[in-house]
Amino acid sequence: MYTGPDIVKDGLVFAIDAGSTRSYSGSGTAVTNLSGTNNVTLANGVGFGSNNGGVFTYDGVDDQGNSPGAWFNYQAFTINLWVEPGSTQVQYADIIDNNHTGSQNWVCQQDSTSQNVYSFVVKGASGQSSATGNFTLTAGDWVNLTFTYDGTRVRGYNNGVLFATGGALGTTINYSSQNFYIGRWGGGGRNWEGEYGPMYVYTRALTAAEILQNYNAQKSRFL
Repeated sequence: MYTGPDIVKDGLVFAIDAGSTRSYSGSGTAVTNLSGTNNVTLANGVGFGSNNGGVFTYDGVDDQGNSPGAWFNYQAFTINLWVEPGSTQVQYADIIDNNHTGSQNWVCQQDSTSQNVYSFVVKGASGQSSATGNFTLTAGDWVNLTFTYDGTRVRGYNNGVLFATGGALGTTINYSSQNFYIGRWGGGGRNWEGEYGPMYVYTRALTAAEILQNYNAQKSRFL
């Protein structure tokens, strides 16, 4: 069980952090999930930076992380992560991706070639979606992003503050051939440039108070 800073523990199933030697040694390709068995393998030279207590650095060319298997199939969830975008992103660069297509799984993806403009979206089987709509990140600035899905609609939070509530999906999320990718699209390419701090996954939608708690627990490390 993860025993890091004062973050919410209820429902936590995935916790990785380059700044924890229990999660990452500072070199190599193995990243240990501190709250479960779904570990991450880094590929193609993902770097380690000692800034901000320890971070992963992705080059936007071919760097990627992967926690394989169909484990992410939750119909209610929260994804919470710290990221610092680079200044140049390829078309449709993916911060995180569950092997999405137009009719399955979920993704946090750049809006085509609009540099560092993103949305988070979940997909139903017949093309239905619930999404945050576009939001802008600033290259070189750390931000804490949280995305929740409560079984009906997506919500997005920036540094603990709600910025978007998506429309109702109208069906269940269509999970198929899912794979948890960090910094790339499941279909290959769309690699993201920037740095990652801690990343957490919960099997429920956290409340606004819990999301603010997570932000406050680590803001001194990044802001």
